[in-house]
Formats: sequence, structure tokens, C-alpha cells
Amino acid sequence: MRLRIHRGANQIGGNCVEVEYEGQSILLDLGMPLDADRPEPSLLPSIPFLTEGEQEPPSNKRPYRPGRQSLLGVVISHIHPDHIGLAGLLSPTIPIYLGEKATQLLAAAQDFVPKQAPPRALRTYSDGNAFTLGPFEITPYLVDHSAFDAYSLMVKAGDSKIFYSGDLRAHGRKSAVMEGLIRHPPTDIDVLILEGTTLSRPDHRTVPETVIEKRLITQIASSSRLVLAAFSAQNIDRFVTFYRATLQAGRVFVGDAYLAHLLNCLQLPTLPKPNSRNFRIYLPSTQRRHILSRRSFHLVDTIRYARIFPEELAAEPSRFVVLFRESMAAEFQRLVQASGAELIYSQWPGYLDRPSSKLRAWCAANSVPLAICHTSGHADPKTLIRLARALRPRHLIPIHTVAPERFPGLVPDVVLLGDGEWFEC
Repeated sequence: MRLRIHRGANQIGGNCVEVEYEGQSILLDLGMPLDADRPEPSLLPSIPFLTEGEQEPPSNKRPYRPGRQSLLGVVISHIHPDHIGLAGLLSPTIPIYLGEKATQLLAAAQDFVPKQAPPRALRTYSDGNAFTLGPFEITPYLVDHSAFDAYSLMVKAGDSKIFYSGDLRAHGRKSAVMEGLIRHPPTDIDVLILEGTTLSRPDHRTVPETVIEKRLITQIASSSRLVLAAFSAQNIDRFVTFYRATLQAGRVFVGDAYLAHLLNCLQLPTLPKPNSRNFRIYLPSTQRRHILSRRSFHLVDTIRYARIFPEELAAEPSRFVVLFRESMAAEFQRLVQASGAELIYSQWPGYLDRPSSKLRAWCAANSVPLAICHTSGHADPKTLIRLARALRPRHLIPIHTVAPERFPGLVPDVVLLGDGEWFEC
């Protein structure tokens, strides 16, 4: 068995790893680079018959058998765009494998975000249940990450084993899963392909999600104004953190139709559901227009009993914590100016500094204090070292990092690959 990283050896995001055995291959992730505006065929790796309608194989370094598609499938670790973002460009003849709950989340999201429609030929897998693609046996391991239903993947073919970490951490709401992997790791790993997102930040300190929850409780309880919560609805762990903190601070959580739809589609008994008491639903104007234009009235019918309107928010703003998006700024302008508000930003702070973001300016113009309360979706170096020591691979190959050269100083047997270089396992 051999492998090569098509993208990710020296950058964060855009992961794509090809694994080959006896002329057949699979891909682990097919991510879009973080600096790409949209999925483009030019971003795909050079692999024969990858896209629909392709007749002649493009130039490629790997052995090629004319007239035969040797790519058996693509296995996606999680639904962040930098890991799945190019999968929609694939030929429908190539099967794509994704976690079962992640597939449900992706399917639910397309009702509001059509560009996130699940790729064709999508098949599902689940934690610990091995499946085969030709000579490859793939075993998914559920991990702790900011993406819901994220996995590491072990690939076995012949006498070799590769463990691909995907993205992971040990300080989120599923930290016990990661600890379990470290205590009871798979054995005889030949190659560990390990993410190193945080290695470029030597002073990086992860904050446990439980600490984020405590900080939110303090911030919300100490405020006398409406609290706006800016976080991604697809970050289910962060939603749970905000929901728990809101209730413990004595307030009512207000989500939107998108979040409600995701939760209803997942149908997990451990997740809160909209109700008329402590989990209300506000329908932003952008979502109202979307539902009307697509005549998707069923999306409103399921939350009708939990709806809340601007008048109720304005009457008692200090009772509520509202899921807030930058697209809602104009419709909240009058309410914020009349009653006051503060915003808790709970995403990667770098988004605030992008030219397209006007959120800082909006907060300043409307006297809305902006506080950042966030933690990373990626493991700190100490956790990466613990995982590497537990798996005891014969070789470790860095990925998803701009500082691969830091790995040799932390763990033994590191192989620094460049994009496109083959490595024999």
C-alpha cells in the first residue's frame, strides 16, 4: 500500500489523500482550499475519470490502466468544506462515504443552503463499523471536533494499516470519545497521517467547552440587555453549550428556522427541541423570503408553536439570548437602538477581520459591546503527542498544518512529504 497527499501537506484546509494498493485506490477527504471562493474543477486532483463525462485521463504520475477507472470511492471524515467541499464535482459513478448523522445534517442544510446539497452517490458509515472498498477495509472512529459526526479513518490493505486523523480535539463536548481512543487505540499502525493545525501557534492554549459554558453563564447572567449569540448553527456542540448556559442564566434561548430544522432532522433524544417555554424560534427576513420563494411552508409548520416575534423581544429583551447572523443586522437595528444589546461572538475570530464582514462596524455604530467567547476545533500539541504515542505508528506524516517541520521535535519517525509525493507504507 502507498499514499500521497494531493493537498494539505503544507497548508491548513483542502485535505485530500490518495491511498493505492495493487492498482486500485481510494481518496480520504476531498476538501476545498480555505482561500477558494467556490468549488472549481481546476482544484481537483489529477486522477483519471474523477469528473462526469471525462473521456481521456489527465496527465498523472501514478500507473494508469487505459479504459479502467481505478478510483473505488471517496471517504469523507466530516462535513467542513475544507474536507468535503469538492465532492459535489465528482462523477456520480464514484461512491462517496460519509458518517450517517453527518449525511442527515447535510441533507437538512440544503433546504436553506442549496449549495450544500449532498453529493450524488452518497453512502453512509457509522462509528466502529468497518466496511470494504475493493481491497481496502475502512474502520471509522468517532472523534471530538467542532463538526458534528466527525471521524478518524483506519485503512487496511494487504499487511499495512494507515490511520488518518481527520480533524480532532480532546476539549469539546465529546472529549470522552477522544480519551477512549487514546486509552484503547488500534494496534500495528504503519502510518499515522496526523493533523497539526495548532502547531503554528506555539502559545496556543485550548479552552475546554465546559469552561466556555461557564464563561457564557457569567456573561449572560451579568447582562441587563438582549444578548445576541453569533455561532454556526451546524456547530451542534456550541449550540448545546449556548442553550445550557442560557437556561442556567435564567433566560430563554431563541434559535431560527434553520437551526430548528437541523435538530428536527437529526432526531436525537439528547438534543433540545424547540418549544413554547425555553426554546423559541425567530424567523429572520432572509429565511422568510427563502421559504416563500421555494414554497417550503413545511419548514414553518413544524415550528409554529414556538415562534417569537420582534414585539415580544422588544417588550422584555433581557429575557432572551438570540442566535444572530450578520444578515440579521438591518432588521435588528431598531430593537438594538431602542433597548440596547450585546453580542457574544463564538466562531473563529478571523472571520471578523475579513473584508466581507461588517459586524465589528455595526456593533460600534450601534453601541453594542462585542465579546469573543470561543475555543478551537483542533487539538493542542500536547493532545497530538498523546495520540501519536498511543497509536505508536512506524511513521508519522503531518497534514493540515503550515508548520509540519515542528513535528520532528515532538514525536519520532516523522516523514515530511510534499503535495504529490508518494510514500510506500
